[in-house]
Amino acid sequence: MKTICTVLICILLIFNFSTVMAIPLEKTFTDETYGYQIQYPAKWKARIYRSGIVIAEINSPTETAGFQIRFTKSDKSHAEYKRTYIAKYKKDLNAILINQKERKINGMAAVEYNLKGGRNGTFYLKSYIIFKNHSDNIFIIQAGSPFSQMGETDLLFSLMAESFRIYD
Repeated sequence: MKTICTVLICILLIFNFSTVMAIPLEKTFTDETYGYQIQYPAKWKARIYRSGIVIAEINSPTETAGFQIRFTKSDKSHAEYKRTYIAKYKKDLNAILINQKERKINGMAAVEYNLKGGRNGTFYLKSYIIFKNHSDNIFIIQAGSPFSQMGETDLLFSLMAESFRIYD
């Protein structure tokens, strides 16, 4: 019985991985005003969307999953900015932090947060804070999908975030 369960779990993991990998990042969205670009799947829609600190969004065809690109400046230390950001994020979205990890995205210091939030914990939220080198500029990528789609969207969100590039 244990062997059968292990095999079934492996099949599900392979299916989820192959489903995401079957969606290549074929398009590139470029925002010349803020000097960045990001890749996304061909069937998704990207657009400039200026609202507060939100500067763009990229959505799935059904608009059940998507990204917002945000931009801000801060004179706080990276550590202080991260503490303030995650506390506000958790409060505003009633989110529970699943995990966080420090990383680099194209040579820039970044932190990745994975959260469960929204009404009754129904949303999977992934957020990246990217600190532009030698600058007080901060880009934030916020991604989300229904929590039930986390297995399908997690790797795709990561691949899209990894494609994020700032140019001068």
